[in-house]
Amino acid sequence: MTSKVGQIIAAFKTEIAAVTTGYTESKYVYDFTANNNKTSKKIYAVRPAESADSIGANREITLDQIIEVLLSDVFANKGDTDAALQAVIEAINVDIDAINVRLFQRRLNLSWVLVISSIDISAPLIDNNNNNVTLTAKYTVKYKMEL
Repeated sequence: MTSKVGQIIAAFKTEIAAVTTGYTESKYVYDFTANNNKTSKKIYAVRPAESADSIGANREITLDQIIEVLLSDVFANKGDTDAALQAVIEAINVDIDAINVRLFQRRLNLSWVLVISSIDISAPLIDNNNNNVTLTAKYTVKYKMEL
């Protein structure tokens, strides 16, 4: 049997695959920097972060689970301009926009997910040594567990 968090992560992966193209799942989810960033073109990871109880109904547990989605891509480093970097960041932002719309429309297609209540998107994490950029989106997924 898969945990509720495991089902949420699987649903996130399904939704990411439905609205983005060319991404492969990272070999390293929790130590994302362990990927070979020079050759890791268009990779993603989905991982759980903290969770906390939330006000809910009697006879059920309601939780707010933070889920992190990391999207990463490589860019061609040109010494005199960062146009390639800007283009990659914009492309990742387009993908995050598509993921956001899909998540809010479908609520992960899980009947016990009540709402995806917030999105926080980090500033780009730029690794100039490996010509790699990563954006992290954090989602709060409110779900219930019946007693």
